[in-house]
Amino acid sequence: MQEVKEYLLSNRDQRYQDFSFELNIARKYKSIGVKIPVLRNYAKYLSKEYTIDYLITNIDEEYYEEVMLKGFIIGNYLNL
Repeated sequence: MQEVKEYLLSNRDQRYQDFSFELNIARKYKSIGVKIPVLRNYAKYLSKEYTIDYLITNIDEEYYEEVMLKGFIIGNYLNL
């Protein structure tokens, strides 16, 4: 979803991106540098606005934050 990618890019924190890059040994995904509390809050918002099927199908997995966002969304639906 382009909306998700734009939101994540607009909430980029360069210092956090540098920090998280050093922690990510595998480096399977590129990192934007969005802090976890921002991802959790955005996942809550998305979970209220869209169905889980739509979100899981339409959110890309290009960036680490997109994968994390999907995980938080699944967690939100499991806790309902």
